[in-house]
Amino acid sequence: MNDVGNDGASETKATSSGASVYLGLGVLTSAFGFAILFADNPSFGFKAGAAFGQLLGSSILTLPFFLVWRFGTTRGRAARLAKAFNVSCFLLVMCWFMLFVIAKNLLPSFIAGL
Repeated sequence: MNDVGNDGASETKATSSGASVYLGLGVLTSAFGFAILFADNPSFGFKAGAAFGQLLGSSILTLPFFLVWRFGTTRGRAARLAKAFNVSCFLLVMCWFMLFVIAKNLLPSFIAGL
C-alpha cells in the first residue's frame, strides 16, 4: 500500500506475517540446554548425546501429529514454512517435556506405589 504523507511523499508499508524460523530454533536450543542441564551423566559428551537422543526420539514421535496438522487441515496447508517449522518445534518440545521430564519423574514413584 502506498500512503501519501503530509509532505506529499509516498511511504511503502511492509507487511510481515510475524513468523520467524528463529523462534523454533530458540525453542529447540532451550530444550537441548535443559536436557543437558538435567542429565545424570558426569561427562559433557554423554550429556549432549543423551539430550540429542531425547530430542531425536521426541521428533520421531511427533512427526505423525505434525504431518496430520500440516497436510490434513486447511490452516496447516495455508501456513508458511516458518510457521510450520515453529509448530513442529513446539510439538517436539511438548513431547520431550511429557516424556523425559514428567513421565521420567512420575513413573518411578508410581511403580513403587504398586
